[in-house]
Amino acid sequence: MARRKLLVAVLILVFLVIIPLGVAYSSLHPERCQSSATPESVGLEYSTFTVKTRDGVEISGWHIPGDEDTLFIVMHGYTSCKADERLLRLARELNSRGYPVVMFDFRGHGESGGTTTIGPREVLDLEAVLDYASSLGYEEIVLVGYSMGAAVAIVAGSSDDRVSAIVADSPYYSLDQVIPRWIGSQTPLPAAYGYLIGLYGELLAGVDTSFGPAYVDRVDKPLLVFYGGLDPLLTLNEATEIAGKSPCGKLVAASDAGHVEIADRLGLDKYVDEIEYMVDEVECPE
Repeated sequence: MARRKLLVAVLILVFLVIIPLGVAYSSLHPERCQSSATPESVGLEYSTFTVKTRDGVEISGWHIPGDEDTLFIVMHGYTSCKADERLLRLARELNSRGYPVVMFDFRGHGESGGTTTIGPREVLDLEAVLDYASSLGYEEIVLVGYSMGAAVAIVAGSSDDRVSAIVADSPYYSLDQVIPRWIGSQTPLPAAYGYLIGLYGELLAGVDTSFGPAYVDRVDKPLLVFYGGLDPLLTLNEATEIAGKSPCGKLVAASDAGHVEIADRLGLDKYVDEIEYMVDEVECPE
């Protein structure tokens, strides 16, 4: 009987503490994107920059000059980096239309320092990059984010007057909702484990799981949301609600696209046409 009780206690410890604690730690320290690609790899001139956040993290970025007065800041998702092929293709397409582009690595990713929080403190990374971007003298700044970067773009951009418009490709609705979905779709663990993992993330790194577009009341600027019908991390209702937070928000959906696959399904030309139309033609009511 004593052995059985001990075995039960050990199993509880393993399944309710050791496994979720280990997953939480590894999630906060993902393997860094090691791509050696640069804008030069896709034929673009660029310069490098480094900025420091208010909490002391060094953020590494690229500036691709252009002829237009609207600057695009392009932001990667969780476990990705600024050298992601998808982002470089977008930068090349935007730059071919005359737009300057800034790209950077969030904390805990690529060449930047620090540890990821999967969104909450990444707002500080964007804030520091916006300080740098504002010093370049462009008239308007547009945020384009993928997944985690999309969530950060909406949360930070909604209250920053330096941002004139926001493009969010496959944003998560909230961190407390996406963690279980990510666990359920990307690991052999049950989705419910995500709630424990989120709790341990809060304990390990002070991660605020009540973060995301779900907690933004209103976005008083053009907001374009891209949604893939096969995305396991975001529902159509959530994507619709996010787009509806702006009085001039728009949802573009591709029923056969998965997470951050919308550009592949629409075609990059049409994808950027949608972005360019929002920037040039859409005005929000006062």
